[in-house]
Amino acid sequence: MKTELDAWADPTRRRRRDGRAPQYLILATNVALTAVPRTGGKDKISALIAEHADAIGLKDWRVWDAHQIKSFLDVHPNVANAVRGSDHAPRRAGQSACQRVG
Repeated sequence: MKTELDAWADPTRRRRRDGRAPQYLILATNVALTAVPRTGGKDKISALIAEHADAIGLKDWRVWDAHQIKSFLDVHPNVANAVRGSDHAPRRAGQSACQRVG
């Protein structure tokens, strides 16, 4: 992630010269991150993004971990159902299409 943030922050990179740096960023992961202030995964990632925010031109960002995504899907079950019905739904290793994670 640091490599990607560095690339967006580098004004000599083509993506910057072409105006393709993000103004808003969502980092989504299926990993459950710890929420311990200053030392947990969420705060460490947010701090890393904050270090690059001005150079990139970020207006805002969010870190969505497994817990956050599950909460969104619990509140909006139609999204979860749409994904389950998709041929592109995520599967665990060795899992057939009929055994999708729910």
